Amino acid sequence: MKYQIQHNGHTITYEVVYAKRKTLEIRIHPDLQVVVKAPSRTPHAFIDGLVQKRADWILTKQHQIAQAPRPHAIQYISGEKHFFLGRDYELAVIATTRRSSVYIDDNRLIIQVSDPSDSARVKKVLEGWIRKQAHTLFSERIAIALARFENYPLPPFDWKIKLFKARWGSCSSTRVVTLNLHLMRLELALIDYVIVHELCHLHEMNHGRGFYALMDATMPDWKHRRKLLKAHRLS
Repeated sequence: MKYQIQHNGHTITYEVVYAKRKTLEIRIHPDLQVVVKAPSRTPHAFIDGLVQKRADWILTKQHQIAQAPRPHAIQYISGEKHFFLGRDYELAVIATTRRSSVYIDDNRLIIQVSDPSDSARVKKVLEGWIRKQAHTLFSERIAIALARFENYPLPPFDWKIKLFKARWGSCSSTRVVTLNLHLMRLELALIDYVIVHELCHLHEMNHGRGFYALMDATMPDWKHRRKLLKAHRLS
């Protein structure tokens, strides 16, 4: 449900999402929406009071997001720059009479399609290739990450890949870890950070002291990696 408060002449609209968690969290999404994640049965008066208390912070974050430079719309044409595993590649779209394909040649990301002017087809072929690469890479990195939890056995879980607009990953109460396909833009150290972050949620669904203690134990340099990750925009 959505609610509103007034603060210094500004109207703040926020949505409340109830979940199985112990703490409240306020998130400002790239589209400036304010979402409050709260434990089930939290009184609305308490949530409203928290939003009032954090109103200055909310308005500041919304202003920062609104003023941040937006990336140019991707056109999927030759000459564009695309990031893949932390490296900057120049896109080269080439006509072919054979089956569509994608491969890397030095500093170029080459896409072969029947009609290079069909940007929708180029996008589909590229995302299909990236998804295939992601499935292999994420499987490998999850296996490596599990070694960090040798002293903190994890419960059984599933994982999947999805395109998110506002987050790099998630972990549901049903123990499903979801990783954003856009992680494939980033270097391995940041992919590993997101994976470990979500695996920690299998023990601690919230961002309380227990969660951060587990992050400290499994990835001591996680704060540095998080800082680097914040330099990357999703939208």
